[in-house]
Amino acid sequence: MNFFGHAVIARWHSASPKLHFGAMLPDFASMIGAAPPHVHSVEVARGVRVHHSTDEVFHRTPTFRRLSRAATRHLERRGLRRGSSLAVGHVGTELLVDCALGQDHAACDDYLAAVRVAAPDRWRDDLEWAASDEQLRFQRLLEVLLERGLGVTNAAPERLAQRLDRVLASRPRLALQTSDILVVEAWARGALGVVAGAIPALLGELRAGLERVVRATPGEEAVQ
Repeated sequence: MNFFGHAVIARWHSASPKLHFGAMLPDFASMIGAAPPHVHSVEVARGVRVHHSTDEVFHRTPTFRRLSRAATRHLERRGLRRGSSLAVGHVGTELLVDCALGQDHAACDDYLAAVRVAAPDRWRDDLEWAASDEQLRFQRLLEVLLERGLGVTNAAPERLAQRLDRVLASRPRLALQTSDILVVEAWARGALGVVAGAIPALLGELRAGLERVVRATPGEEAVQ
């Protein structure tokens, strides 16, 4: 699940913006090429735990696995390399889930509030990065996210293809070729409605899975 989706699902556990932010923090650390920071805030740390539980369940849901496999097969049939097809099938489906979840205006407001929680005058006491350059990269990422606002839920196929191109560019076996971009755009255009239609089933499976995790793990965050 992508960071926006994590913020949305974290709302099942708490209304706390700090918890929502913590649920996105592992993804933010990965995006700046850093190890997750040491967290001093109890609420942010709770959010980090929610992130890991959510990822564990989400990637095993039958609906997500079905959608990502279908995307991979579609892209392979249209000439993408196996690695690129697998990557777009997985990450691209996650981005389309974000686009569908972004239709909830209250969830969007909570996402933006969670990003603002980490403003420069607030986050320094909550997070301890290993190096000062990581702190700077993290702050720049937050600035970019605030500038983009709800751009992370933009469903325009060309925008999604560009995001996937950037995400995969540093991985030679997964990176998209120039000729792949239009193929990915066409896939995104056709898959958006399919993914949106699957959201109720996906969220139902995710909620049920998280409830099982809570029952099996003492101290795990309850799903409301």
